[in-house]
This record gives sequence, structure tokens and C-alpha cells, in this order.
Amino acid sequence: MDDIAERWARDPETGKTYTVPGSMTYKQWAAKQTGLAKSVKPLEKSTKSGIVKSITVDNFKAAVNGGTIKEEVAVKIADVLEEHNAFNLYNGAVVKKLGSKIVFQTDAQKVGTFFDTLFVLNEDVLGGKTVKDIDKMFAEAKNNVANSFAEAIIHEMYHSKLIHNLNYSQIEALYDELNDIHIDGISKTAIADGAECIAEIGVLVERGEMNAIPKEALKLFERFFGEI
Repeated sequence: MDDIAERWARDPETGKTYTVPGSMTYKQWAAKQTGLAKSVKPLEKSTKSGIVKSITVDNFKAAVNGGTIKEEVAVKIADVLEEHNAFNLYNGAVVKKLGSKIVFQTDAQKVGTFFDTLFVLNEDVLGGKTVKDIDKMFAEAKNNVANSFAEAIIHEMYHSKLIHNLNYSQIEALYDELNDIHIDGISKTAIADGAECIAEIGVLVERGEMNAIPKEALKLFERFFGEI
């Protein structure tokens, strides 16, 4: 349980940010989503300082500077996030070596009760590749919904959307719950856990392929993002 009076939450129907009691657990918040807009007040800012920290294209350029990931790749990621008004979902970008199975990663770095969200680029996969190379890589991939570089970025964006405006203990509770959810019928990636399933659905939603989403999976997605 948190030792703060209030925390931030996001209304899945309106997208507005609200304060809720700091003692409220994730499950309590999820159960009250339908009536959330009626019971809490909107916030104008999303940080205690009143300054909304968000990423820019310069963060991505700085992250890849001096490494093997090309600047055009960094710019492409930033362009897709900007197109989807998603700069506010991230506080920074970093490059790591994560082996051959991960392309991107959303890393929640604990900062007190809350966290900073980092967009992680895997140099082991992205290093030396052009945007065209990465597009081809996803077009030929068999395990996930994304069939382009842009859609892979959208997939990662939904990982960040899922945890946006929660506090760190709520993220832990959320992931504990989602780790036990395995839904078939979308992709091998989606079967891994509920978080991956939601991110895969996000790609299908952005693509407009609602008929490709199993009912069980759609119910999970709408629980966090509202009816679509």
C-alpha cells in the first residue's frame, strides 16, 4: 500500500488524467473504471513539479549516437510515436544489448513511488540495419502481428500505454496478473502473456482489423482501454 494521499489514473473512455486515493489498489481501480470520470477530478499536469516530462526525437538521436544503430532508425521510431501522440508515454530512450530475440523493450525504472518509462532499442538486432532492412525483417516474421517497422513500434507503444499513470506497485500487481493470461488465436507472441496479447491487439486495432481479434482477447483489451 502506498504512503501518498493521491495518485494518478487515466480514464480509459476519455483519456483524461485524474487523481484517485493513494491507497487504492490496481484491482480496485480496474473495478471502478466505468464510473471513474464521475468520482474524481481531472489534473492539468501529470507530475508533482507541474512539468510533463516527455521524449523527443533528440532523445532517440542521442541514444544511438556513437553506436551501431543508424540515426534513420531512431528518427523513424520518433516519427511513429509522434504520429500517435505518444511522446508523453516515455521519459527517455536507451540502447542495450539484449540478444537476438528482443527488438524493443519498455523499461519502467523505479523512481520513488512512481517510475520513468524508457524506450529501449536492442543493438544486437537493430545495429547496422536500415529502416528498409527492419521493415523486411518484420514483413518476414512469423511469430507476431506486426508486418512492418512502424507496426512493431506501435506494439511497443501499447506496452507503455498499458502502464501509463500507474504507480510502481500497481505495475507489479498488473504484471503478476497478466503473466497468467495466455490467449490463443492472434499470434505466438500474444500467447506469451496478457501484456503481449494487449500490445498485439493494439496493432490490430490501429490497423482496423477488429474481426481478427478473438472475443476473449478483445474483452481483455477493452478492460484497460475502454470499448472500441
